[in-house]
Amino acid sequence: MPATSIDTFAPASEITSTQKPFSKRFFDKNNAVQRGIYFKVLFGGVFSVILVIFTIFPIFWGALWKIPVRNLDGWVVCFPFADEHFLEDFDGGFIGQTVVEALTAEQMGSLDKITWTAIPPDQFPDGLDQLANAVREEKTWAAIAIHAGSTARLQASYMTPNASYDGSEAITIYGDEARNENA
Repeated sequence: MPATSIDTFAPASEITSTQKPFSKRFFDKNNAVQRGIYFKVLFGGVFSVILVIFTIFPIFWGALWKIPVRNLDGWVVCFPFADEHFLEDFDGGFIGQTVVEALTAEQMGSLDKITWTAIPPDQFPDGLDQLANAVREEKTWAAIAIHAGSTARLQASYMTPNASYDGSEAITIYGDEARNENA
């Protein structure tokens, strides 16, 4: 058997120690070297963090001080009615008209973060999948689509209360958060 076998080591009962465990304190004279190493590492780390915070982070924060510089583009999927003042969407009812009018109304000189534009649904013949793909391909920052028949389903649930009605199926919102507006 090789000399490095586990049998050649002394058992724990034969090892003698003159000190009891945890008998030394942090400020004991015997711990001066270890205490010096500890303080060097501690203060070196604290100084490094302070240096990063006061030198590198202000450059990063300074680059972000005026974001967004301009309004981002957003789409509300709709097309003009016979009357140009009303806009129709995939739904064609009250929900669609209300959402479109609220989002595309002129805001008085404020930077609202997103400028909404009414887009006709015939630009998306494949429906919501094509709209979602347009957002993924960075054609716009955000898109709101009102599903076909949303108003009719809502009105039907009012007339005959239905526990299976799901209001989250009325509108779909797509957004692209993983891109830089300045790029």
